[in-house]
Amino acid sequence: MKGQWLRGIFLTIFVGCILVGAGMLGVLFLRGKQEQQEFADLRALIGTMPVKTAEEELYEAGTMETISIAQQVYESPYLPLKEKNTDFFGWVCIPDTIVDYPVMHTPENETYYLYRSFDKATSHSGVPFLSKDSYIGSGNYLIFGHNIKDGSMFHMITDYADVEFWREHPVIRFDTMEEAGEYEILGAFYSKDYTPEETGFRYYQYGDLSDPELFTSYVSEVKRASVYDTGITAEYGDQLLTLSTCSYHVDNGRFVVVGRKIE
Repeated sequence: MKGQWLRGIFLTIFVGCILVGAGMLGVLFLRGKQEQQEFADLRALIGTMPVKTAEEELYEAGTMETISIAQQVYESPYLPLKEKNTDFFGWVCIPDTIVDYPVMHTPENETYYLYRSFDKATSHSGVPFLSKDSYIGSGNYLIFGHNIKDGSMFHMITDYADVEFWREHPVIRFDTMEEAGEYEILGAFYSKDYTPEETGFRYYQYGDLSDPELFTSYVSEVKRASVYDTGITAEYGDQLLTLSTCSYHVDNGRFVVVGRKIE
């Protein structure tokens, strides 16, 4: 009789744990859906202003005869986002995937958006953010984003470990307020957040590649670490894009994709 009573207690606890776990998963699922909807709302704010040449602008102004040198004038479609939050830096997108997000920049507090939404509220997903050392002209836009198990945020960049995924998605788009950009994949590799005692390629310390030797060293290390050869390389003066997310192949693992801007 006592044994049956104990089994009943254990069964009740077991069922209770399952229900609590299911409830927590449900809460996480709903929260994830809500946060993704917030990103969709931001996408809806993006304008569709075209890029105009100087000739087109002068022609419209009736002073076409004064033009002597063609110069691109970029009208950013992201002005509504910059007005909404001045921390907005750019927009990253891998076409035909869920990766389609704003990128924030707070160099005085690099990880500010790790668990904050675009509107600075508490957020499980956070917002992708730029390294404190990256800036216009640094030579490398180093962007960090969460690897969410529901497949959102930067989860899909780990698919670049598969050469077939790279062949199907050879270009990543990253636009800043100053210019639009497309980047061809230079390399993709597994890494980790190294302790001070460990040796390894600390890619996350290369946000600023304005030094020629540092740039060359970074490209060489990326090519060496890459899980396959894309046939793409880079030289000083090229603009690079580095996307980083968590990976679970080791403790504190990371997966990284690096692209070179297509001129």
